[in-house]
Amino acid sequence: MNLSNDTPATEALNALGWEALETQLAKSKAKQMYKVINGLAPNCVADLFSSKKSTTHYNLRGSSTSLQLPLPKTEYLKKSFCYSGAKLWNLLPVALRESETLPIFNNRINAHTFPDFRKLLSLYELVDK
Repeated sequence: MNLSNDTPATEALNALGWEALETQLAKSKAKQMYKVINGLAPNCVADLFSSKKSTTHYNLRGSSTSLQLPLPKTEYLKKSFCYSGAKLWNLLPVALRESETLPIFNNRINAHTFPDFRKLLSLYELVDK
């Protein structure tokens, strides 16, 4: 592989078959969120989140695995794990969120392709534009 020094990082990553850093971080955060939802994370972390089913009486599609988002009053909160993790979790397809075990979730999230993932995250203010 002969790439020049001025090759854009995205082209170099594609040539190597690597994912962008934002995608790797989002997948890692999604794995941590799976642990939180399924009682595999410490209680001090799990206590940061509440499910939508505990805050609404309606049976809405996907609400059984969705998280209640805290109201962000500052940019600092939007970058915190409790906000960005819940936002990312709610963005995942229901089939991913309802994986039966952690190894199954890991396989599904690693196989899941995120089309223009950085753009998607920036729309929801999870990364800087």
